Amino acid sequence: MSIRGLLALALCAAPAAGQVVYDEAVHGPLSTNNLNPTDLGVLRVGVHTVSGTVVDAIAAGDVDVFTFEIAAGTALTGLFATAYQGSDPVLFMAIAAGPSFPFNAGELFGGDQDAYLGSLHFGALEVALGTDLLPGLGAGENTGGAGSGFVPPLGPGIYTMYIQQTGPTPVSYGLAFVVVPAAPTGALAAAGLLCAARRRR
Repeated sequence: MSIRGLLALALCAAPAAGQVVYDEAVHGPLSTNNLNPTDLGVLRVGVHTVSGTVVDAIAAGDVDVFTFEIAAGTALTGLFATAYQGSDPVLFMAIAAGPSFPFNAGELFGGDQDAYLGSLHFGALEVALGTDLLPGLGAGENTGGAGSGFVPPLGPGIYTMYIQQTGPTPVSYGLAFVVVPAAPTGALAAAGLLCAARRRR
């Protein structure tokens, strides 16, 4: 399903639910502690955005770690790159099941990669804006397959995101999480078309 279809379906299903979940420029820095991430709460049906800035994870320890819940009866079907600004062309992102991430910046690449679900590199040279990052995250795209792996969508549960880059200049990013009612793929597509038709009327 395309980004337009997913966004239309999510907004049609619950137009009031989509929101800016977290913006570091407004809410302050996201947690840098992998064992105590910022809690974004429950991401209900809709499109939810997160934006932040990271710089030099190894030297400065500046990483972004946040946790969120996908409620029963819903699924995370898309994770779209909406913004990227900075001279470093690559960010590292990983996702783990549960309310924390198993490694900090210094331990990450020496740890058991199966301890988290998936990872990818994204940024100016890796993934274009508007791209759904979720399939690549599950496949360990551009990271040598780091992570135990998963196939989207992600069902109900608590998940933790970890984002870092290792360059000396700040990089800002934006992400959009698409949560829809849990349903077979065919049903989602049909619902998206119905929603689009209703909006046109």
